Amino acid sequence: MGARAQYVVVEKRAWQRYYSHWAANRVVDDLLPGPAAATRCFRANREIDRWLDDVWCEGAALVDHDRRILLWFAFADSWADHLAARAVLARTWPGWDVRFAHDGMGDLTHHLGLGRDLTRPPGCAAPTGRSHPRRTGRAAYGARCAGRKGGG
Repeated sequence: MGARAQYVVVEKRAWQRYYSHWAANRVVDDLLPGPAAATRCFRANREIDRWLDDVWCEGAALVDHDRRILLWFAFADSWADHLAARAVLARTWPGWDVRFAHDGMGDLTHHLGLGRDLTRPPGCAAPTGRSHPRRTGRAAYGARCAGRKGGG
């Protein structure tokens, strides 16, 4: 059990990864106060040297202070909740490019120049047309990789 989240903080052209076993359901809550508070929150978690994969990562955020870009994804209870979160983030991250990571971990690793497939099992293609915040993590993986070992 758990609600695994991965966080990435980029500063001065270097990045660090952080992990929480229980925070995926509150990724948006941790982002709402703005960049400084979110960065402090993420750094309070355990620093790790690996990536969570598309199967187990249920929420993530990348805070790029150098380029002022926020990439994030997390489960939303409803489309209205998702839209409300995006509206608040637009106000609490002024001057930042705030983006929902429709490709989940693929968007985060791509942003860092590592490619989109780093966190996908071999043979699992990138998702196509995913636009709803509920289609991330294991649910999206299962839709893409049905029939493969561990594939939903």
